[in-house]
Formats: sequence, structure tokens, C-alpha cells
Amino acid sequence: MNAEELKEYLDNEITDADIEAWHNGELTQHMSELLDYVYLHIPDAEVQIWGSRVGSEPLHIIVK
Repeated sequence: MNAEELKEYLDNEITDADIEAWHNGELTQHMSELLDYVYLHIPDAEVQIWGSRVGSEPLHIIVK
């Protein structure tokens, strides 16, 4: 998988609880597993997540 496919994967699989924990500097078990999958395909990947699915700022996910 390439970075764009992994971004789509995260966008489809990430939960609101994952996002909230991420913003608080924490990882849920689920998010940890998602990141493991990303790093399996791109070992030195940089993952950025900001915003949310609710509220004024939409969810943004970048994998590079």
C-alpha cells in the first residue's frame, strides 16, 4: 500500500475515540493497531491527524 491508500485506510477505520485520544496525546489500543499496519507498509511513515468528524474543523489525515 502507498501513502494515499494508507490515508484512506485510516480515514475508514479510525473511530471518534481514537481521534479524541490522539488529540490528548494518547493512543487507544485500536489506534495502535492501525499505526502498526501503516508502519508495516511504510516503516518511516509520518502520520498527522487533526480536526474531527464533528465540529467546525473537518478531520484531516496525512500519511507521508
